[in-house]
Amino acid sequence: MKPAKRLLTALLTLGMALAASGAVAEAVDPSTMTPEELVQYYQQARAAGTNDRLKQWYDPEMFDLSDLPEYDPDYEVSGTIRQWGSNYIQDSGLVQMWEAEFKEWHPDVVFEDTLTSSANAFPGLITGMADIGHMGREARYHELNGFQRQCALGYALEISTCFGSYEVRGWTFSLAIFVNEENPLESLTLKQVDGIFGAARTGGWKGLTWDPSVARGEEENIRYWGQLGLTGEWENARIQPYGYTFSYNFPDEFEKKIFGGGQRWNEDMIEVANGVNYERGRVVNGGTYMIEKLKEDKFAICYTGAAFLTDGVKMLALAKDENSPAYENNYENIHNATYPLTRGIFAYANPLQAANSVVAEFLKYITSRQGQSRVAWDAKYVPMNAEYCQMQWDILEDAKQKSSDYFASSEGVAQVNGTALAHPAVDFMGTLMVPVEEVVKALGGTYAYDEAVYTASITLNGIQATVKHGNVNYELAGEKKQLSQPCFIVNDLMYVPVEYVTDVLGAQADVDGICVAFTL
Repeated sequence: MKPAKRLLTALLTLGMALAASGAVAEAVDPSTMTPEELVQYYQQARAAGTNDRLKQWYDPEMFDLSDLPEYDPDYEVSGTIRQWGSNYIQDSGLVQMWEAEFKEWHPDVVFEDTLTSSANAFPGLITGMADIGHMGREARYHELNGFQRQCALGYALEISTCFGSYEVRGWTFSLAIFVNEENPLESLTLKQVDGIFGAARTGGWKGLTWDPSVARGEEENIRYWGQLGLTGEWENARIQPYGYTFSYNFPDEFEKKIFGGGQRWNEDMIEVANGVNYERGRVVNGGTYMIEKLKEDKFAICYTGAAFLTDGVKMLALAKDENSPAYENNYENIHNATYPLTRGIFAYANPLQAANSVVAEFLKYITSRQGQSRVAWDAKYVPMNAEYCQMQWDILEDAKQKSSDYFASSEGVAQVNGTALAHPAVDFMGTLMVPVEEVVKALGGTYAYDEAVYTASITLNGIQATVKHGNVNYELAGEKKQLSQPCFIVNDLMYVPVEYVTDVLGAQADVDGICVAFTL
């Protein structure tokens, strides 16, 4: 089914949960407020600032996306996709655009969105309440660790859905190194940035694995500007670094990109937090404070984002190493993934979802030319290039293979009249799935699969039903009905929830853990 080539006009009239933010109306005296009132005021100020930044930020035509892989599905899917996590994809209307266009191919897909914060993504995944967890940052150690304990395959599927913004606060702006405008430097290597902001370490975290290969000694510390080749008054001047408080997510991403996942920082670094302007009712990002310090102290340095670039300071170009060119922080280099401190936007899921066509197809659509065109139209995040999009499709295919292996090696047992079937029953994230062809034939019925339309036709005990790959929809005696979970093909076998065999085909089932015994 092909989508109509029309503008998503409905999306242009989104009231978009945007107005849910309401600006703080007048100045207040924080000294008269209780801690609870201050928290509520901060939330209002944050929402009001987010609403301020919903305007267009760049011309979508600046990106040529013609070489990105095209989304062209072979079949239609149906079912519910539950999305938890980042509010920003909803605040601007991006996720609404994704959903509307996806439904032009797959009109029976239903979305249930709980998009309030990246911090809610993994709780949704871990508790089984979410199918996709959207995050405006990389997952942190404790989130991955919690998921590992719950997931059958032991890791979270990570799909890049686009790049972070260049200069839009909230929309994951790329990180940048700033110095006073009088500083002679124009660029740094990542090793030099490590030397300035980092300290001696014994290793770093790669996901949930400790990596001692990124260890470094104290002799690689850079504490004076002269160590970077500066002379005159700069040579013996001590570098004063500023950075975000460690309670924020910025340091975690900085550690991963600069320290190799290490967590040891320059002992002189001054931590900076966000504040509130009680006259305007807006949050003041810590980047504003850091830039002001650089204006006052020409020997200072900080990391923040392009949103805070102003007179008196400059952003440095960055090189991966001394043999690589230095790239400036700008839209082009973010899109090309050449700027080293580009940040990503991610969708996380149980890797078994790669076998579930409903979720897998949506992730594939987001990372296609059409999905990335919506990113550009929204004009805050930066769309991925063709290479990065293809990488995401390859990641999905790899997860699909791992899912196939998981199904094949399941210790579950499906029996019919006391005889075990050739293929196992499988626990699919809390739903027991069985190979329906083997079940039906063992019960004395018939099964035929039409590859052209991805549909199985079943007859059992006078009952006629159909079931489609990637669908919760099925037909029973010509009437359209729905299951709680989609049916899908794995290892050339159509797997269905046990409820399909019982509620649709009329068999009896005795379920014990991941074992099921059918009788008719």
